[in-house]
Amino acid sequence: MANKHPGIRAALCHDLNSARQGVQDDGMNLLVMGGYGLTPDWACEVAGTFIHATYLPPEQALGIPPRRLARIVEHIRKNLDTPLAVGTLSRMAQMSQSHFSKMFKLSTGLAPHQFVLQERINRSQELLRKDDAKIVDVALEVGFENQAHFTTVFGNLVGMTPRQFQRSSDYEPTVMYGHSLETAQIW
Repeated sequence: MANKHPGIRAALCHDLNSARQGVQDDGMNLLVMGGYGLTPDWACEVAGTFIHATYLPPEQALGIPPRRLARIVEHIRKNLDTPLAVGTLSRMAQMSQSHFSKMFKLSTGLAPHQFVLQERINRSQELLRKDDAKIVDVALEVGFENQAHFTTVFGNLVGMTPRQFQRSSDYEPTVMYGHSLETAQIW
């Protein structure tokens, strides 16, 4: 509830690491601690860590901290066949959904949903290059519920249908949204 107020970045912390990293990585400026299971001495240690931690704005200006971003991107790439909700990804980043979405776009140049779609289409292009690839199987393997939706998204991002892509003689890698995976800076 506190995060709904302008300028407040609160987080629930029960350990020293989350208190320190909350300040350093996310600019947390309000510490929240639950009373259950927290001794007074431990609460003082967590509060002390929070007070002495330093916010590192240069990292914030660049988006999601590099190691965290790499972990999220790896998760996306390994789980293209499953639903990849922004809520799940934001929890991995230990950020609110709105803050995660802003920082992810700042880091990659794409909103999380666009990035997932791009990854799915890039992977589908690899699969479609195989001689025996069936479009419906590729669609399901990269996380689309059906071939029709896959064909629509593929056409919008690549500029041709999956069948046309399969039949084309030059499989030039397509750069979507201005960022290719090879050139995206993911530290």
